[in-house]
Amino acid sequence: PKSTYDVRLNFLNRTNKMSPIIMNQVDIDKLNIVVEKVVAVEASKLEKNVNEKTPNDLKAVLIDKRIVYKNRTTWIPLLFIVLGLAINTVNLAQGNVLQILLSMTLMFFWYDFLSGVLHMVLDNPEFINFPIINDSCLEFQWHHRIPTDIISKSFLQVCGDLNMIMIMLLCFYLLPKSIFCCEYRSSLGVLMVFNKILMSYFGQYCHRMSHMPSHRRPALVAFLQDIGIMISSKEHLKHHQSYDNNFCIGSGVCNYPLRLFSEKVAVNKYSLLIFFVLALFGDIPVFMYILGKLNMT
Repeated sequence: PKSTYDVRLNFLNRTNKMSPIIMNQVDIDKLNIVVEKVVAVEASKLEKNVNEKTPNDLKAVLIDKRIVYKNRTTWIPLLFIVLGLAINTVNLAQGNVLQILLSMTLMFFWYDFLSGVLHMVLDNPEFINFPIINDSCLEFQWHHRIPTDIISKSFLQVCGDLNMIMIMLLCFYLLPKSIFCCEYRSSLGVLMVFNKILMSYFGQYCHRMSHMPSHRRPALVAFLQDIGIMISSKEHLKHHQSYDNNFCIGSGVCNYPLRLFSEKVAVNKYSLLIFFVLALFGDIPVFMYILGKLNMT
């Protein structure tokens, strides 16, 4: 006989003709049912091995009754994507081609590196109850148990995982410019802000496609993975085999530099978190300052 989990999943699978808004919630409900199923299996194993310590991600659901997957507001990433493309289009019309190329290239590499730092932070079991990032940590660590979660919900839902970060970034860059040491609101500065956001969403797409079965991957994605613009399934699989390397989820080109960096910086569990927060909010002003010194602004 089918389990109650399978019955509920089959019922939700029959709702595939509903509106996208309802389907977003259905996708999340289905993932949370899978979580319940995994928890039931793991709890049974723990009962047989009473001396085995309960992992933090399992304890959060089994004991603390936390919900792993949540329905994200999808209009927020859609708004940021439209704004980012509009700003690039305006700059293209104004002839700022070199500025667009410079900001996109810089953010392409910087995002990949920063995504690896964030990944290392969110994979840390000790942060699963840490304020602000606790829900992100929980979902990220359950991604190891359910690797297909990222392809079981819409792309905008995947981008929605960054909603809090994007809103915080927007609020930060709306602060009075007098508190910064450079003109980060110049044409190049604004381009870098929004291309950083676009690259963040591109990174979410890269991560999602690295888990997508080959027959469901568009030909262009397969090509970009082959030439190293997007991280390939083969490269990302290395992370899911050991969980201690290959943390970058954009192109993966910064995995080696990140490993060298983390060996020097990760002196305690808070060091990478502190670096990420400083880099998240302070990177654009720093880049603008350096580019200004190089007469590239």
